[in-house]
Amino acid sequence: MRTLALALVIGIVGGCAVSTQRYYLPTNPQYAEVGTVCGFVPWGQTRVPLTDSLSMAIQLRPVDGRVVLSMQLALPQGTRVRLGEPELRLQVPSTDVEHVARLDRFRVAVYGRSGHPGHLEYVGAADVLEGKGRIADLAGPNTQYAKKDLFISTAAFPTAPASAYVLKVPAIEVNGNLLPAQAIPVALVEKAGVTACVQ
Repeated sequence: MRTLALALVIGIVGGCAVSTQRYYLPTNPQYAEVGTVCGFVPWGQTRVPLTDSLSMAIQLRPVDGRVVLSMQLALPQGTRVRLGEPELRLQVPSTDVEHVARLDRFRVAVYGRSGHPGHLEYVGAADVLEGKGRIADLAGPNTQYAKKDLFISTAAFPTAPASAYVLKVPAIEVNGNLLPAQAIPVALVEKAGVTACVQ
């Protein structure tokens, strides 16, 4: 019986893989959001509040000798957002050197239904992003997120990753109200987790 139990444990652990994740996390907990994928693989991002009920998520990761950024905005119907400029900056605290990255176009997925295929809509990074409830009719009790349009853009900073930066987010206009630019210190975090077991 003991041999069988040991074999089961070895089989379960042997079927899992350790995954090391590296990402930048705000040093101020007010802006930090962390979690795990499938309960085991860690992730972290910067959550920038825009209004009481609206925020912007920014993920920063070192990838292939650069720092890659992903920005997400989930906009309820009728909400309009525009960035003051389509660029973000990373400042190196020890030298004050700034690296600039221009955002790609924002994309929002529109799911297919009633025999019509899904597609992506694109909006320029300097243009107005508007929540139109593009897939709101698909929202159900467990899919309330469908009521919002998820806008996603990416950018890459052409610099070797450092241990810490100040992330500079431009001024943002939300429904006609201008929010000032923000500077958010971030630090590189490295955490290991176990990926889902494979059969």
